[in-house]
Amino acid sequence: MSLGFYVYKIFIFTSISLNLLFPFIYSTGPKCEKLTIPMCKNLGYNSTSFPNSLRHKTQDEAGLEIQLYFPLVKVGCSPHLNAFLCSVYAPPCNADKQTSLLQLPCRELCESAKRGCKRLMQDFGFSWPVHLKCNKFPLEATKQCFNGKLHSTVLPSLTTPRQSKKTRFFKFFFI
Repeated sequence: MSLGFYVYKIFIFTSISLNLLFPFIYSTGPKCEKLTIPMCKNLGYNSTSFPNSLRHKTQDEAGLEIQLYFPLVKVGCSPHLNAFLCSVYAPPCNADKQTSLLQLPCRELCESAKRGCKRLMQDFGFSWPVHLKCNKFPLEATKQCFNGKLHSTVLPSLTTPRQSKKTRFFKFFFI
């Protein structure tokens, strides 16, 4: 037998052994990690899993995109918007359950967020994003989704309560 054959056998044996001893090194599925996206703190969960359903591989990547929705969250067009967005971009980690680590938001949570913000978005020429279509999320009855009931409160608005949501949204962007 040649030296190359023995080197090959050692390589195969080492690879198999490492994979058995340290499966997390080679794992490509979702992994739990501490939640670091500022917009998603104080929602009742402190760990998330990546990659998420939008195929973001890291919280940094997801955090950049979720910040695009910060004005809508800040203006308070829906009390469920922040919980919904965070459960899409930084889903709660589901490590203690037998099911997949990736826990999607419930369709009802999506519909509530959309119902509250759709009109305001339309007033400014935006439509509900295709990647957030509610029909792609599971129904709450399946008990395989995040219903948003863990989240606490909506961020305070930028202006006095007497001003309309549209006015607050306009001031946030243009003043």
